[in-house]
Amino acid sequence: MGVTIHYRGKLKSPELIPDIVHEVEEICLSNNWSFRLINDPSEGQKVVARGDIFVSESIEPEFGFDIDEHLDKLRGITFEPHKESETVTFLFDTEGVMHSLFPDFFSKAKYPWSFVKTQYAGVETHIRIINLMRYLKKKYFSKFEIRDEGGYYPYGNEAELQERFDYLNNAMATVHDIFDNMDIDNAASPDDFINHLKNALSASFKGSRVEVIKIDPLSMMSDMMKHLNEETDPDVPKKKKNRKKKDNGDE
Repeated sequence: MGVTIHYRGKLKSPELIPDIVHEVEEICLSNNWSFRLINDPSEGQKVVARGDIFVSESIEPEFGFDIDEHLDKLRGITFEPHKESETVTFLFDTEGVMHSLFPDFFSKAKYPWSFVKTQYAGVETHIRIINLMRYLKKKYFSKFEIRDEGGYYPYGNEAELQERFDYLNNAMATVHDIFDNMDIDNAASPDDFINHLKNALSASFKGSRVEVIKIDPLSMMSDMMKHLNEETDPDVPKKKKNRKKKDNGDE
């Protein structure tokens, strides 16, 4: 839960990988942001340590991939523009296609999505990330899409961004208070606990509809990725309605 930026793209040429990595590194240094170079030949570096990228060994067998094997095929840079921000990644394969820290084993899109949650970092950090992406998009990418849950991109509506941050911050604070005041130990069953939580949320968010939905985490992630792949970049004119959409990151 929280405002997140989703992005994907492809460089104008794979030969630009050293240039974009170097420029982002310089930006990180000038802003005192923590960063890591991934498989940088000039530094003789290999894949970043597992602990540095918040990956637990326990999740790898469940999802059926090896994070080291995945990252070993990529080159780029990761950084944190705020201590409460998730990691921003610019990682590229040999064709200049951008990849996230994790393989896209859900949608298998030609241009996989990366994402960064900014909810806890705040509006200013969110804007800085978007502005950096705008700049890099124009200079280095032949294809680049952004889906901004904060509503700031593409029109720069800071008021809407602030409104969405405030709403989610208030919602999360309310849920936290509900959990603090709930007698969880005396719940007769999981269903009893869920119903109690639903009633508490309904009372707190009057006028809002509260539903209980049972989900499978893998199915939820798969559905989210499929939905993202149906989205197009707001900066790019839409194709004719009767034309079949293609997941090429350039619509």
